[in-house]
Amino acid sequence: PSYILRELSIDNDKDVVYGIAQNYNTPKEVLIKLSGSEDLTLKYYIAGNPSTPINILKELSVNNNWEVRAAIAWNPSTPIDLLEILIKDEYYNVRRYATENINLPIKNLEDLSKSEDYYVRWSVAKNPLTPKDILITLSKDKSYGVRESVALNPNTPLDILTKLSKDKNTWVKQNIINNPNTPIDILIKLS
Repeated sequence: PSYILRELSIDNDKDVVYGIAQNYNTPKEVLIKLSGSEDLTLKYYIAGNPSTPINILKELSVNNNWEVRAAIAWNPSTPIDLLEILIKDEYYNVRRYATENINLPIKNLEDLSKSEDYYVRWSVAKNPLTPKDILITLSKDKSYGVRESVALNPNTPLDILTKLSKDKNTWVKQNIINNPNTPIDILIKLS
């Protein structure tokens, strides 16, 4: 019940308060109050909580701590306008998580797939909503890490999985094996 979560939010044990900050059922007014704390770990947990009000996510998005911004970037409740700011963050982990967020518009994924930053292309390839045409392009990436992500993405077309199953990189092949859509005949060839 919400009254218990309210009581626990003022507990002297930091770990209890951290648990409240992460709990999806914590009342919004409690999350708002906790967000005023200077405790960066607490801010991190609040930033990652999908129940955190949008105005608090926007306030926290300018925090100096990249981990707080990264938590906002992967939060499924983060609005598109904020994700579009976070994909340009100075820290690659923030850009990476924002790129992997399933709410990021396809247009942004298209633009980011051309990034010179390996981590950004890697994250585009990981996003389960990345369109097939982008995955096809990324399957030819010079970076094996990007190809690894394409190999694991459930959207990757079967003909690309077949081509990637012949990749020289072991990690790419392992991700082909772990892709739930890899046909049995390819799995047999890789065994």
